Amino acid sequence: MLEFSAQNNVYPIVETFEFEDFPKAFDRMEKAQAKFRCVVNVGKWAQANGLWK
Repeated sequence: MLEFSAQNNVYPIVETFEFEDFPKAFDRMEKAQAKFRCVVNVGKWAQANGLWK
């Protein structure tokens, strides 16, 4: 399935939130208002806080 997706440019539809907006993402998920999947970007937060290798 992953190979098919990569070869045919199939990508997921997600809502992306910054780490600081996690409560907003969680609230949308709890209220069933999320469109498809909620993804929280922790990369920027980890870099800003010295946790990125």
